[in-house]
Amino acid sequence: MVTERIIATLRANSFGSFIGWAGQEDGHLNPVFVATFNHPTLQKTVSAYCKLYPLNAGERGLINEITGYLFAHALDIPQPDHAFVAQIPIHALHKELSAKLGDKHWILNHTNYPVFCTTRLDGKSAGIYLSEGSQDIYDDIAAWPDLPKTIALDENIAHTDRHINNLLRIKKNTYAAIDNGRLVCANSERWTVDMLDVNKLYRNRLSEHIWQHKPTKKNINHMMFCAEQHTTSKIENELLYWVQSFIKDTNDQHAFYDFLQQRTGATSCLIRQRYQHLI
Repeated sequence: MVTERIIATLRANSFGSFIGWAGQEDGHLNPVFVATFNHPTLQKTVSAYCKLYPLNAGERGLINEITGYLFAHALDIPQPDHAFVAQIPIHALHKELSAKLGDKHWILNHTNYPVFCTTRLDGKSAGIYLSEGSQDIYDDIAAWPDLPKTIALDENIAHTDRHINNLLRIKKNTYAAIDNGRLVCANSERWTVDMLDVNKLYRNRLSEHIWQHKPTKKNINHMMFCAEQHTTSKIENELLYWVQSFIKDTNDQHAFYDFLQQRTGATSCLIRQRYQHLI
């Protein structure tokens, strides 16, 4: 059975078939493949992108992805319609995993392994559609109505790596936010408690690349309005469940959960600080 959560849990027997590895041009830092699943709640077969993250102590990629998806859901930001954590039967993918990762890779020692999955969207990655650095694509993203709301989200959750390949272009001036693997730490998924600073202006790459951190007054006001609506009330129970599931150290669990709660309340102040916006 699938749990009644925003992000479902699928057992190994829900796995359908391997379709293929995501292309290198998508810029994924961790292995990503596409597969089908028999989704019990949706009562249909779905195709999904599946991300492999290590789960050793200190590894945060999986909980980062979950956090980003939950917050985007709460803030009604366009993203893949469904997300789930699926147990992958490693024996069913042994050949593909060995060929891609090597026959000594640690994942081959597991029977089942949890991966973060999001259902496929029709569209192209912005970074593929036009090359990163292209003014044409930056102008197209700048006209996306949900851009201010997405930049406010990234300020809230300290998303440090929302580069152009982390947006999926659906059509002109229309995008979906994908990939939340890197929060807090700009260089890897491995944040530590000492990096959690409620008042810090972490790198915000969308603001940097699209606005050069100089948005219009209209966009600042839009972000401020969105930030004032930010709340974890819709997701706090599920967020706590996943934090406790994938962060092993109890002190780290409390620190990360409290950081997200406090930063949500501070988002409007952070936006005001970043853009030197007076009340």
